[in-house]
Amino acid sequence: MAGRTLKIIALCFLICCTLILGGCGEKSQKTENIYRIAGDDYGYPAPYAYYPRGPGYCRMSLIFDTLLWKDENGSLIPALAKEYAASPDGKVWTFKLDTNAKWHDGQPVTGEDIKFTVDYMQKNPHPSFTSEVRRIDKVTVNGSEVKFYLKKPYAPFLSNIAANVPILPQHIWSGVSDPLKFTDVKSVIGSGPFKLKQYDKASAVYIYEANKDYYQGKVLADQLIFTKPGQPLLALTKGDIDAFEPSVDQIKVLEKNSEIKIAEGSGFWVYRLMFNLKQEPFSKIKFRQAVAHALNLPDLVERAVHGGAVPGSAGYVSPELEEWYNPQIVHYAYNLTEADKILNELGYIDRDKDGIREMPDGSKLSFELVCFSEGKEAEVVKEMLKQTGIELRLKACDKGTHDTLVAEGQYQLALEGHGGIGGDPAFLNSLIFSQNEKKHSRDMYQNKEYIALAEKQLETMDYESRKNLVFQMQAILAEELPTIPLYYRKSFLAYHPGKINSWFFTKGGIASGIPTSLNKLVFIEKG
Repeated sequence: MAGRTLKIIALCFLICCTLILGGCGEKSQKTENIYRIAGDDYGYPAPYAYYPRGPGYCRMSLIFDTLLWKDENGSLIPALAKEYAASPDGKVWTFKLDTNAKWHDGQPVTGEDIKFTVDYMQKNPHPSFTSEVRRIDKVTVNGSEVKFYLKKPYAPFLSNIAANVPILPQHIWSGVSDPLKFTDVKSVIGSGPFKLKQYDKASAVYIYEANKDYYQGKVLADQLIFTKPGQPLLALTKGDIDAFEPSVDQIKVLEKNSEIKIAEGSGFWVYRLMFNLKQEPFSKIKFRQAVAHALNLPDLVERAVHGGAVPGSAGYVSPELEEWYNPQIVHYAYNLTEADKILNELGYIDRDKDGIREMPDGSKLSFELVCFSEGKEAEVVKEMLKQTGIELRLKACDKGTHDTLVAEGQYQLALEGHGGIGGDPAFLNSLIFSQNEKKHSRDMYQNKEYIALAEKQLETMDYESRKNLVFQMQAILAEELPTIPLYYRKSFLAYHPGKINSWFFTKGGIASGIPTSLNKLVFIEKG
């Protein structure tokens, strides 16, 4: 009897162990893949509410899809549209939609959503997209076929509209009269691989969760979290985060850690010196050329970013944008003798021997330089120009204040840093001053020949003909220097391999040329 009892007890124990182990196994299979990335706050990731810089667009693009997208090589691939074709004159573009695409609330994405998005953004100004969609005359829908009729041929239509403009759900946005204030939970219902679960502006925390029904394939991260640790390098080393964008100095530390990998991308992010072209002496080409000769760009790159950049090109286009870069433009070697000669010829002489030159009317060559609070670039530029008798007074600002001053033209000189100089060379047109396009007013450039070339290059569909126009534009920029590119920053991402191993930098940048590792394809399982 006792033996039988022991057998029963042993059998029960075995069953319990089996259940427990089985339960543990089941729990293990359900363990969420949570991925944490360090980053700043870039606004609420709704289409009209995000902060209009590259990282803000990236946060939004995780939620909202476009008709097309870019892969690692910068090639256009299907997204909401599975195929497309253009008319011979480049004025009509036809798209066939993927009928499997759905909004996060389960409703299907239709051609009417595409048409609605264009009409809505034409009527409700968006800082990034309205100038693009206003090139469209009308959109027609026939089932899953959508046709775009353009007012004129537009060479960068695919990259700057089809693979850039987020598509909005008509059933939600049709009732929104003020999109800039639309930030409730419905404003982030998109068709992309992630849904927004939580956003906290104060702590710069974004929590996304996977769209389990994503039409493009399985989403690799169950949760994607952006957070702002005080010391991201330490946080990565300890495993508190999975990835962040390190500086060159941080890379030197991380390279010693075999458990961390580093991805590197081309520098389609420019740091440049801007002039208020409406004021003297900045309105004088010769003065700007003197400044160019006074700047030792290789030395600035070494001192400010410790070699983590490529010195700027006077034609604005980065040499790394190989097919569109003109190597035959004027280059300004560091030459203080030449800088002094030009300034003397302009009549800018240090008459009272205080180290600062005066203009013929007695005004000092002493100017305010609007710059960012962080970084060493402003101090280095100040020191270099001092050597040729130009004094700078630094006005260091946070990003928001800086961007407002620059956008409103409230500066004499300004340092500006931004992406968007990869991909299609349409970005060269953003330097043009236009009373009608507020987003293009900050550079104040109004050269008639340049403007004519800019307009023509956008309408030229033949590649070689267009390339010739783009090369001419660079030659003019290099000669007149409305802005001086100081450097093109290299891009880096440090990460722990394991959870996500598919990190890459998109050649030429995503959308209209944003240099980022945060391409949504990183999180989609390849089929």
